[in-house]
Amino acid sequence: MSVTLQQAVRNAVESERASAKFYRALAALDLPAEVRVFFEEMAVQEDHHAAAIQKEGQRLVGDDLPKDADANVGAVETAPDWLVVETISAAQALQIALENEQKASLYYDAIADHCPEPEARFFRMLSETEEEHARKLDRLTL
Repeated sequence: MSVTLQQAVRNAVESERASAKFYRALAALDLPAEVRVFFEEMAVQEDHHAAAIQKEGQRLVGDDLPKDADANVGAVETAPDWLVVETISAAQALQIALENEQKASLYYDAIADHCPEPEARFFRMLSETEEEHARKLDRLTL
């Protein structure tokens, strides 16, 4: 694995923080109230995930996490800024969010494939959480 476990944990924390910011940006768009509320709730969940990942990650790999994530790690669970424009529809916002959650699940699975236990189990749990987010998004119909 070319990324250390410590760096992978930092990357996961920062990915979740970026995701929370992304959901807040989606929630600020002119979308139906049900969708905005859902995105606001997802932002709060992602904040909680970032804190939980940092705590559990430090327990697994030590307190000495790198200060910064790798470049572009925020894109793991977000979309480029140009996708979040005032004219985006609710359906487009939900589709972008769904694809990002699926992408994050694959990202964490790939990390898990290159980690020893118990760290692999930790990253698989993150993958499963992202997959659950994707299922929630998939069930949200307008």
